[in-house]
Amino acid sequence: NFIRHLIFVPTVYNMVLNSGAPQKYSYPIDFDEPVVLNHYENLSGQLKIRNMQTKEEFLLPVKTTGNGQKTVSLDELPKVAGHFVIFDGNQPIQAISFNYSRKESDPEFYSVQELKKLIQPGLFKQFQVIGLSDVNFTATLQNLNNGKQLWKYFIVLAIIFLVCEIAIIRFWK
Repeated sequence: NFIRHLIFVPTVYNMVLNSGAPQKYSYPIDFDEPVVLNHYENLSGQLKIRNMQTKEEFLLPVKTTGNGQKTVSLDELPKVAGHFVIFDGNQPIQAISFNYSRKESDPEFYSVQELKKLIQPGLFKQFQVIGLSDVNFTATLQNLNNGKQLWKYFIVLAIIFLVCEIAIIRFWK
């Protein structure tokens, strides 16, 4: 009885809305990927793209793919990240953005010995290398910041000496 239920019409409506492929609105600069045009029914054939920050305009050739979609290849046109608008004559048809790549660079790390050579203990007294062999990093860092904490030992010694003094006073005659 799902066909008679009230939720049937919104379900079919959402299925139709979400059945298409997701449209891309941002592209990385370093990846040469053609831009798929969303509205391609009545194109005049000569498109131009305008950078919204610098107001530069470039002419673009339109290509048709096998499934009838129209694409635009920018051929590494954007050199910096920014927002662009594709125009058909004076009519804006699509806005796209180009971003810098989100890939991390290949990090190279110094070894502990290389760091110790670079720091040179006599030259930089405020630096100290903490190696991976230190098991408790938090305790090691607190010892470096606060020094060795001896107050607990002094409290224990004070209690021991107090007990000894009481024993001497009580049993010494």
